[in-house]
Amino acid sequence: MIDYKHGVWGMGVLVRLRGSVIPKALVWSLPCAFITVLLHQLWDTEKGTGNVEMEGITTMWSSFSFVLGFLIVFRSNQAYSRFWESVTLFQQTSGEWTSALSNLLSFCSADEEMKHEVEKFQQFLIKLLSLLHCSALQTMCDLDDDSLEILSVSGISEKSLLHLKNSPDRAETVLLWIERLIIEANNRNLFEVPPPILSRAFQELSRGMVGVTNVRKIRMVPFPFPYSQYLSLMLIAHWIMTPVVACHLVVRPWWAGIIVFVVSTSFWTLFYIAQEIDQPFGEDANDLPVREMQKARDERCWSYGFRLSWVVW
Repeated sequence: MIDYKHGVWGMGVLVRLRGSVIPKALVWSLPCAFITVLLHQLWDTEKGTGNVEMEGITTMWSSFSFVLGFLIVFRSNQAYSRFWESVTLFQQTSGEWTSALSNLLSFCSADEEMKHEVEKFQQFLIKLLSLLHCSALQTMCDLDDDSLEILSVSGISEKSLLHLKNSPDRAETVLLWIERLIIEANNRNLFEVPPPILSRAFQELSRGMVGVTNVRKIRMVPFPFPYSQYLSLMLIAHWIMTPVVACHLVVRPWWAGIIVFVVSTSFWTLFYIAQEIDQPFGEDANDLPVREMQKARDERCWSYGFRLSWVVW
C-alpha cells in the first residue's frame, strides 16, 4: 500500500506514478482523441447543430453516457466497499486474537511452583498465534510467494508440521491446536480463573476465525461476471463511437479532441481504479502490505517480553 502526503497545496500526489492507473487510461484516451481530430479534418460534413444527418444524436448519446456513467460509479462503489470491508474484517480479526492472547496470559497462575509450566505454555501459545495469523493471511491473500515470516515452529513435531502442510485449511488446524493447548493447560491448573471466564478466550478466537472466513468470501466471490463483461463492452462501444459523435457535434477539431480526451480518460480511470482496489490482498502497489502486517503481528507478540528461544514445548 502506498503511503503518501497531499502536500501544502494538495497536489503532491500528481507526480507519483507508482500505483497510478492514469497511464492505463491514457493508453485508451490518447488514441481516441487523436482519432477524433483526424476524423474531424477528413470527414467533410456539416459540423455542429447544422448537421442534419446527426439530428437527435445528442439525446441518444446522453442516454448512453448516463447508463455508462451509472455502471462505472456502481462498479467503483462496490470495489471500494469490498476494499474497506476487507480492511475492517482483517483488523477485527487481529484485534480479537490479540485480545484472546492478552486474556490467556493474564489468566495464568502466579504460583511459583508452576512458573516453569506457565512460561512454557505462554511461549508456545505465542508461537501458535503467530502461526495462526500467518496461515490466515496465506488463505486470504493472492501472492506469488506466500511464505511469510513467523516467530518459531520449535516444539511442534515433524508429524504435526507435515499434517499442517497437507491440511486443506491451515488456519483452522492451528486454531484447533490452540484450543487443545488451552484445554490441556486448564486441566493442569495453569489458570486461576473459573471456566466461564476462560471461555471468553474461546469466543474471541472463534470470532477472529469468523472474520477470516468473511475475508475469504471477498476473495473467492468476485464481482459478478455479467456486470463486468457488460461494462467492458460499454466502454469499448463508447471508445469507438465517441470520435464519430464528437467530430460531428463539435465545430473545432482541437476542441473535439480535448473534450474526447477528458471524457475518455475519466471513464477509463474510474474503470481501472475499481479493478485495482477490488481485491486488496495481493502484491500490487495499492494492495494491503501483507508481509508488513505479519511482521507487525510478530513484533506485538514480542512486545509481551517473552524470549521464545528459551523454552521448547
